[in-house]
Amino acid sequence: MSGFDSPNFKKTVQNPNQRPMREFNVLPPEMENQKFEQANKISSFGKQRLEFLANLCRSSKDVEIEGTTFSLRTLKGYENKEVIQIAYGLGNTNIEVLFEGRRQRLARSIFKIDGSDIDMILGSSTMESKLEMIDNLEENVIQKLSVEFDALNQEVNTKFSISTEADIKEVTEDLKK
Repeated sequence: MSGFDSPNFKKTVQNPNQRPMREFNVLPPEMENQKFEQANKISSFGKQRLEFLANLCRSSKDVEIEGTTFSLRTLKGYENKEVIQIAYGLGNTNIEVLFEGRRQRLARSIFKIDGSDIDMILGSSTMESKLEMIDNLEENVIQKLSVEFDALNQEVNTKFSISTEADIKEVTEDLKK
């Protein structure tokens, strides 16, 4: 049912083909915010489950340098792609590509320092804050972390590579299927 309601004119028109109008109840803004906060909160179990799934097949390694422990982890495919795009994308020289690539990899690889989450230590989860932290480390610390990151990657590559005849045969049989 639709109609017009004004001080000068009032008329109600009924259209049999028209669906009834919907009615929406809208909460005051302060109550809406509370509703969204409750809906967006994740339980501690849910958070642990998400972290587990997100880090599935990710390897990590603790590196101690002068009493400080840096926890490094392997990079995901999209992270490696970002590193390469940034390092090569700026028209850098070969030397600049090496330094920028190392800087970008470490910023993505370091996830804890002395057992505390890097985002909590930095007070930010932005890539800029992580890159700034890398820039402020001593060069010998950066070199050590980079060498350890490369060793972790080599270890993972060896672990998942096809190296024995049995592995080759298994992969060949899977491809034939």
